[in-house]
Amino acid sequence: MSAFLPRLLVGFLSFSAAASAQSVIDPILREQMEQGSQEALHECYLVHQDQLQASDLEPLVRRVPRADRHRIVADALKAHCQRSLEEARQVLRQAEQFGRARLHDELWMGNALIFAAQPAVLEELALIPGTDRIRPVQEISWQANQDVAATPSSTSVASVPFYDDFESGSLGPWWDIETTGDGYVEVRSDAFPEGDFHVVLASSVDGSTSTASMTLRLDLAGHTDVGLRFLHKEFQDEYDVFEGVQISEDGVLYFSIENLDVEFIDYRSVTIDLAAAAANQGLTLTETFHVRFLWDDNFDVPSDGYAFDNIEIGPGVASELAPVATAHVHALQAPRLWELGYRGNGVLIANIDAGVEIDHPDLAERTWVNPGEIPGNLIDDDGNGMIDDIVGWDFLFNDNDPDPQGQTHGTRTAGLMVGDGASGVITGVAPGATMAVCRTLFETNYWSAQQYCLDIGVDVISASVSFKWPERPDYHMHRQLCEMELVAGIIHANSTGNEGQDSSFPVPFNIPAPANCPPPWTYPGNPDGGRTSILACGALLFDQDSLYLEGGQGPAAWDDLALYDATYPNLQNPSFWDYPYGGFQGTDPGIVKPDLVTYTQLSGLTTTSNGASYDVMDGTSAATPQLGGALALLLDVQPAALPRHLAAAVQLTAEDRGAPGKDNSYGAGKLQVFDAARRLVLLASLDNIHPDLGSTVTFDVHGEPMTTSISYLSTGLFADPRFNLVPPLIRFWIHPLDENGHHSFSVPMPVNPVFSGLSLHFQFIASIQNIEDWGPGLLVSVPETLTIGE
Repeated sequence: MSAFLPRLLVGFLSFSAAASAQSVIDPILREQMEQGSQEALHECYLVHQDQLQASDLEPLVRRVPRADRHRIVADALKAHCQRSLEEARQVLRQAEQFGRARLHDELWMGNALIFAAQPAVLEELALIPGTDRIRPVQEISWQANQDVAATPSSTSVASVPFYDDFESGSLGPWWDIETTGDGYVEVRSDAFPEGDFHVVLASSVDGSTSTASMTLRLDLAGHTDVGLRFLHKEFQDEYDVFEGVQISEDGVLYFSIENLDVEFIDYRSVTIDLAAAAANQGLTLTETFHVRFLWDDNFDVPSDGYAFDNIEIGPGVASELAPVATAHVHALQAPRLWELGYRGNGVLIANIDAGVEIDHPDLAERTWVNPGEIPGNLIDDDGNGMIDDIVGWDFLFNDNDPDPQGQTHGTRTAGLMVGDGASGVITGVAPGATMAVCRTLFETNYWSAQQYCLDIGVDVISASVSFKWPERPDYHMHRQLCEMELVAGIIHANSTGNEGQDSSFPVPFNIPAPANCPPPWTYPGNPDGGRTSILACGALLFDQDSLYLEGGQGPAAWDDLALYDATYPNLQNPSFWDYPYGGFQGTDPGIVKPDLVTYTQLSGLTTTSNGASYDVMDGTSAATPQLGGALALLLDVQPAALPRHLAAAVQLTAEDRGAPGKDNSYGAGKLQVFDAARRLVLLASLDNIHPDLGSTVTFDVHGEPMTTSISYLSTGLFADPRFNLVPPLIRFWIHPLDENGHHSFSVPMPVNPVFSGLSLHFQFIASIQNIEDWGPGLLVSVPETLTIGE
């Protein structure tokens, strides 16, 4: 029998006992089956009892590079699913032949099947030995799924950078339109060379003297180098001294800065230095600065009129200066790493969200291209079951086009993650990382996306969507998949929702799934239990540098859900009851959440949006992709880091807020990614953090080439941004690193049973070579901990 095929452990004995007392078929699904037609197909998923555990897979990936970890873990999970679900698969395949079922996906990561079937088929599946639960696919709305506080309301005051190519087919609410006579301002799609849509100013009645203007109000306060660029076409217009581009401080008194009556038969590009133009007129760049495009004449196109396209306003636009980063990105220290060449290069990050408009200029070069697929040949070249998955997958509609289809949420989170500033402003924390796109909505979509990420070798997942109480998420499936991510070396940033002040989402369920899953590393002094890939991200308000109160508040809990919901429909794995809270009035600590915070803003942070434009974003939806991007930067700095090292680095160096240490509002504090990176330049990684008595563990030390590190040992750990071992310390060994910056050595574990259960903490220090890069002082690794077994 395979070494990694799990046995039904002690926890599953009670698991099986519960199965005999509770129907395998979810009560809600049972009611739907009884009330509906016997011919109707019900969208469901089936989960097998026999789940691979992290302990089954960890021995297979020791000292294995991340790329190979993905493959080994995926292969083991696929083989296990193939064996244990064969009977259920056969039932569904046979039913498919008669139109009684449809098998959608094999969720091998959680040993489950996603399908649609008639009631009789569901009854047959429920009788198969080992079937744990059959649940309906819960359909939820985009609003319930996404962790943006509210759809940002459009305002007549736009922020920079601003871009409008009119590809939405209509005028955005940021434009103020004024006309006289028979003048009109209209977005049209005929006879123009740039894209599909353009805005036209003309008269609808030939011979009717008219005017038409479109005015934009912008917040330019504090800017000094703002430029304006646009495409313009004149249709045989007569000269008018007032036509063209005008500016105003107050929207009352306007000054002309560019006349557009020129003899030019096609579109031309016009560039204006707005800051200089304002200074020439004695104007100040204010919070409500006005830019007006004005036409004045008496015929319709093509005899008369103006057309505009691709209007862009932002820093550096006129001077072609290097793109600048948004203020909140600076506050998280990301540009300090960019200056050293660390921009997330070589790191693959997945955006699990509502889809992304990948042709946005700031995202186009950041989008992953599947090396295993030949575009457009309609063949599944890489054999993953998805034809032409070139940039990712749409798990909602099961096709290879993860376009947002009108949703802007995913394009906005993508910009905060990897927006590279091709349009003038860098909105992403990791503008050199590569992004795979996964479009999802329902829980089953989300799980399929996680599985896809494992299959294609993603390093980091960022998701600003979640699944909330009281809709009864399948908490144990979320945790199962996040444990598998951890073993595979994937770290996963997830939003904590915006229900912090909503009593409908009580503690310990104010933190949604999967953000409520345990982190990869336990902060000193916090309860310790199982671990997963998840770092839950809360938020600070950027302008006030204060807590975003609507962000999810902890603690979360992992204990018997019957304490909270007597009719909770999912069978549970008691081995996951490792962070108890004890019911809604519980006195146990639960698990501290969130894990740390980044920035949001009530008025929104500037980011990319659909139509190659910019928009704003708020909520923990905005905060989370900043953490995802930061994790990509850290992997660029130290590719050998595993999720536990990354989690330790960001939490130990976070700027502490609230109560000292990690708390249930701010987590460990505000992310400081340069400080976290400094703790990873020197890394000591154990191949086995749960060794048995008498076994041997191996350390791999990574650092600056041809330097020497010294290791220390302690039995205690405390939280400090500089050093974390509690005295007394034992100086363990001196380690010379080779020309590649690597050294490995082995340590035998004691054989005496008195040491069983003992935790030992190791930390390494080294002199620094690149003081100009990392500053003075010793390099100190994050702590590495092992716990001796029996």
